[in-house]
Amino acid sequence: MAWKESHKQESRERIVNAAAELFTRKGFNQVGIDEVMTQAGLTRGAFYAHFNSKIDLYEEAIIAAGNAAAQHFSEHVTDTNSIINHYLSEGHLTSTSIRCPLPCLVSDVAHDDERVKQIYTRLYKGFTKHLGSNNGGAEDEDNALLQSVLMIGGMALARSLTDETLAKKILSLTSKAAQQIKPK
Repeated sequence: MAWKESHKQESRERIVNAAAELFTRKGFNQVGIDEVMTQAGLTRGAFYAHFNSKIDLYEEAIIAAGNAAAQHFSEHVTDTNSIINHYLSEGHLTSTSIRCPLPCLVSDVAHDDERVKQIYTRLYKGFTKHLGSNNGGAEDEDNALLQSVLMIGGMALARSLTDETLAKKILSLTSKAAQQIKPK
């Protein structure tokens, strides 16, 4: 029986989605090809029909995770303060389905190779550009950078704590601080 024409694309999407979830949760070095393919419900051999290397998969998966998070936030927010509130919410803190990869990978990427850092940098620049466009444009780039540092750092720290009360307080205070940054 022949495969449907869409089979290869569907398989690739399953691999990318599985990788996005795993890389966002565990980082680049803690995820193997076998684990990705098991989660995708495919064999290791199928990996090489779609990707040349793990880093190629990582690039596509992290960009896909970033795009999914951006689309999710765009559907729920209309202005910068709404973005900040939604990003630094308990829902985003505990979500297992929609997670911005930036806070999940910030410390992992710092110890990785140059290409992984370049991928993360591209994702971060897209995030700050989106914030800047909601702030009023390029003249507010510094504000967007400051807000992004607060947002990503606050979420990364909150996700790293076992004290839920403290994590929620960090999100709340970080949200207030980021909202106080106004265009000049």
